[in-house]
Amino acid sequence: MTEGTGLGSIGAAETLPALTLTPLHHVLPDGSLVRVTTAPAPMLLNGLFGDQAWLALQLVAALNPTVNPSLGGVGLVRESELPRGEGAGWILAPFVRAPGPGNGSRFSDGSYGVWYGADTLPTAQAEVGYHLARWLAKSEAAPDRLERSVVIAHADRGCPLVDLRSAEGVPRDVLHPDHYVASQPFGAACRRADFWGLLWPSVRAEGLSAGLFRPRALRQAQQLSTCHAIWDGMRVTWAQA
Repeated sequence: MTEGTGLGSIGAAETLPALTLTPLHHVLPDGSLVRVTTAPAPMLLNGLFGDQAWLALQLVAALNPTVNPSLGGVGLVRESELPRGEGAGWILAPFVRAPGPGNGSRFSDGSYGVWYGADTLPTAQAEVGYHLARWLAKSEAAPDRLERSVVIAHADRGCPLVDLRSAEGVPRDVLHPDHYVASQPFGAACRRADFWGLLWPSVRAEGLSAGLFRPRALRQAQQLSTCHAIWDGMRVTWAQA
C-alpha cells in the first residue's frame, strides 16, 4: 500500500498482525433493524446457499422497504460475499442497510455498512449506548425504554482480523473517542483492500471491539437475547428485557 490509500505504511494485508476473535456480541443499534431481521423475509436467508441465498436476498429487497437502493441495498454485497447457513439474516442486516451520508460510524462514512461487535456484551452495549445517547440527546427525546436485540456470531477462523493494537503505520487518531476524521478514510481504504475486518481496544469500556467489512467473515449468528436501553434524558444504561 502507499501513503495515498489512507493505510500509511501498513503494507499488504497478509503482513499485518491479525487474529480471529470469536464469538462476537452485536447489539442492534437501530430499532428498525430489529424489525427487519426478525421479519420473515430476511430469515429466508438462513440455511440457504449460493444462488438460492442470492435470490432470497433479492426477494428481501423487493418485499422489505427498509432494504432499498437509496440506503445501499443489495448492491453493497457481492454475491461471492454472501454468508451461508445459520443466521445469515442476522449477519446481512448492517451490510444491506447502510446508514447514508452524514450518518457514518468509526470506520464508514455512511455509504456502506460495517458489522460491529465486541468480545463481551457489556462492551458492545457501551459502544452502542454512547452513539444512541448522542442521537437521543440531539433529537431531544423524552426519557424512554428501548428494546434492542442481542446477536452473537462467530468470526470465521480463515478470515483473520487486523489487530490495530500492534499494527504499524496506523494513522494517528484512528481510535479517537469523539470524532472519526482519521478513522473513516482508514476504514474505507481497508475495505477497498478487501480486509476482512479490524480489531481494536474499545474506547468506551474494557474489552475489544471489532468491525467486519465482509459478510463472509461471520457465521453461525443467532439471537442471544433482548435487552433494554434506558434513556433518562442524559445517558443510556442497560437492563435485561
